[in-house]
Amino acid sequence: MLQVNVAAPLDLTSRLLPELRERGGAVINVASVSAFQPTPYLATYGAGKAFLLNWSLALHEELRAHGIPVQALCPGPTRTEIFRRAGLSLGEKEEAGLATVEAVVRASLRGLAHGRPLVVPGWRNKVLATCSGTLPRAWAAWLSGRVLARYRLKQLTPRAEGVQ
Repeated sequence: MLQVNVAAPLDLTSRLLPELRERGGAVINVASVSAFQPTPYLATYGAGKAFLLNWSLALHEELRAHGIPVQALCPGPTRTEIFRRAGLSLGEKEEAGLATVEAVVRASLRGLAHGRPLVVPGWRNKVLATCSGTLPRAWAAWLSGRVLARYRLKQLTPRAEGVQ
C-alpha cells in the first residue's frame, strides 16, 4: 500500500518532471479525506494518503515558479468496486451518499483550471476535512474509529493493519 500511495507517486513525478518542464502539464495526486485525520482500521492507508496530501501541497509551492501545477485531490467515499471487493457492507443510505467517479474528476479538473492545489469534492467531505483539523488528534482518531467501525472494518482487521 505504501508502494502505491507513497513510493510510486514520488518515482513517477521525479521521472516526469523534465517532460513537464519542457512540454507543460500538471500533477494530480489522488489522496483522500482520510489524509486529514488518523484512520483506525485503515491506518497504513490513511498515513500514506496524509503523506501524499502534504507532499503534493509542498511540491505545488516548489514547482509554482516553473509553471507546473500540482494538485492534491482528496475525495471521500466514491462509487467504485472497492467496497464490494473488500467485503464491506454499505446500506442503501450510505450507497446513495457516495460520489460518482465523474463528479470527482469534474471537481479535480475545475480546481486545476482555477489553480487550486487542494480539491476536496463534496460539501460533507469539505466539512470533515475542515473539522478534523480543529480537533485534538486523539479525539479525531477516536471519532474516525467510530465512523469507520460502521462499515464493519473491524472484522477485516483482526491485527494492526500492515503489521505482520
